[in-house]
Amino acid sequence: MEEEKDLTYDPSAAALTLTSMKHEKLDEKTAAKLHQMKTEVRARLQSLNKAKGKALKPTIHVKSAASPTVLPEHGYSIDGTKLPRLPPIMREIIGQCSEPFEKQLTPTDVKDHQCRLALNKDLVKQKLLPMLNKKENVVEGVPVKVFGPDGKGYDMRLCFWSGKVYVLIKGWKDFFHEYGLEAFKHWATIWMFRHRKSDDLCMVITWKYVEHTNKLISSRSRFYEG
Repeated sequence: MEEEKDLTYDPSAAALTLTSMKHEKLDEKTAAKLHQMKTEVRARLQSLNKAKGKALKPTIHVKSAASPTVLPEHGYSIDGTKLPRLPPIMREIIGQCSEPFEKQLTPTDVKDHQCRLALNKDLVKQKLLPMLNKKENVVEGVPVKVFGPDGKGYDMRLCFWSGKVYVLIKGWKDFFHEYGLEAFKHWATIWMFRHRKSDDLCMVITWKYVEHTNKLISSRSRFYEG
């Protein structure tokens, strides 16, 4: 019985045993047992692969006894730390890069039928629009490759809707579903950059998770709202 237990939980041992038995004729009971073991090993490997996949999507958890009440100063994160000048990933392809800004996700940002990330108008004008060239028109929509914290890229478009709001559309729905982003609790940090070789427009979005935040945090100034 001890040998069977080892085979069930050790894929390498199971593989060696099955290889050595490949030319043997098995009775129904033994064949059924081996099939059960194979199913259990496959399920275990799938579980491990899934766990590894989640590990590639890092989230910084901000521990706080209570929800924040006011947005931080410009250039700082919700946890009081200064926003890093450059993204923590993709640095080998980053050319010109914007200064980062932070946005608290809202319910409409993560609704399937909305399919867009709304961005603060003033911050877009200050941080992102200077990154565009003369041929790129946000009214028509500008293609942008958006990278998550694991380096996976999503094709999106930066648009200016009805002369009122700047949004990321197209691949945003897939993005927030892939990373399990939530309204209020997730605070996204956003950079825009030019690809060092192709000069294509790109963005990186990372985030922090503030557990006790269950409402939109107001600010002293409308400049920070988005």
